[in-house]
Amino acid sequence: MFNFFKKANETIKKGNAYRLEKYGPLETFAQSQEKAKAIRQKYKNDCLPKCRPFFESHHDMMHIEVFKAKFNYWDEWTGGRFARRENPYIEMPQSEWSRNFSGNKPEIELNSVCRSNPVTGY
Repeated sequence: MFNFFKKANETIKKGNAYRLEKYGPLETFAQSQEKAKAIRQKYKNDCLPKCRPFFESHHDMMHIEVFKAKFNYWDEWTGGRFARRENPYIEMPQSEWSRNFSGNKPEIELNSVCRSNPVTGY
């Protein structure tokens, strides 16, 4: 009978040593909570839709226009479908670009398309 308990204890020790080697030491509640907070924050930043503000700042609108200027075509959401139009900044001279936007006019990639997200508007 004593031999049975001795073998069972030995087996449990081997199993605990294997789990410790494979998965590392157990997490405390605080460590687990911090990990869960990081996962929730990542989900909030990457997976949930972000709405554009009703009164958007001039700086934010210019940033979006400079980003869109790199593409040859724009797909714009019309409420029921995407409508493709050519980039109007292609024909714009550098002097007019520097007057409206700061910096140099970006290089346009041929046959590239910029499509906004219809949910978020970005």
